[in-house]
Amino acid sequence: MNLKLLTSRNSNRKTAFTLIEMLIVIGIILVLVAIVVPNYVNYLQRARYARTSVFLKGLKAAVANYHTDTTQWPPSGSEHLYVILSGLAPFSAQSSIRYKPPYDEFNVTDVAQAGFDTKYSSESTARLSLRTLSGGTTPLSIGEIQITPNYLSGLAYRPLLDPWSRPIIYISPDDLVRRYKGLGSAWDHLIAMSDEKAIIIGPNGTREERLVPYGLNSGQFYSTGKDGTTAETGFGSNLEGFFQPGNLTQDDRKDNDFDNFVDETDFKSGGPNTVPEDDINSWSF
Repeated sequence: MNLKLLTSRNSNRKTAFTLIEMLIVIGIILVLVAIVVPNYVNYLQRARYARTSVFLKGLKAAVANYHTDTTQWPPSGSEHLYVILSGLAPFSAQSSIRYKPPYDEFNVTDVAQAGFDTKYSSESTARLSLRTLSGGTTPLSIGEIQITPNYLSGLAYRPLLDPWSRPIIYISPDDLVRRYKGLGSAWDHLIAMSDEKAIIIGPNGTREERLVPYGLNSGQFYSTGKDGTTAETGFGSNLEGFFQPGNLTQDDRKDNDFDNFVDETDFKSGGPNTVPEDDINSWSF
């Protein structure tokens, strides 16, 4: 009987984990978690960037088709893209018999719900911010991104949203042309300027160099990316808008805007006067 008891005790020793073995297993699990979780989160972020890029390309193509049919551009503001491209804008039909929507079909998650203006003003996760020349950030008010033409003043503010549930910015070629000609528009503070210059001949034969906005013939479409932040102009306080240097394909693989994410769209290095690298925009494709 004693022999049987001894055998049982030895069997228990063989099947039970020791404290050291358990610590080793826990350590391995923690190492795996430390490797897998960041990679999974990074994968989700990259998926969002890819989805946004595809979305902007689709919008750009839809707006081009609309312009081909009507010889008009939708007014600036992505809420107008939703109304016009999906066929909810009878005024467009009045101005062109060739207006044949839908030019784009939107999912529920693509469009803000009614009352988004209140959400934008009250919830920081819905707002866009501007990185200033000093390196700080300041929120953009609802009035700085919702600039509605008089004939659309009754339209509910329902902008198109990026995967981070923030408004996508769309600026019409009409406003870009006004910016280029120096006439000014309410959207000047959000127009991205290239480092390309053109020669303007004045009425008296004067010659003046002017910076050229991106997307002059197609419009500007962009998302501020994961951190919801874009940047001020790098050309001096007397010029509104923001500045994106050329060479967008340069790949320095650095986190230039210090948001712990390196984006696939733009790796351009630089100081606080450059557009954050995680902005997704139509002038990069």
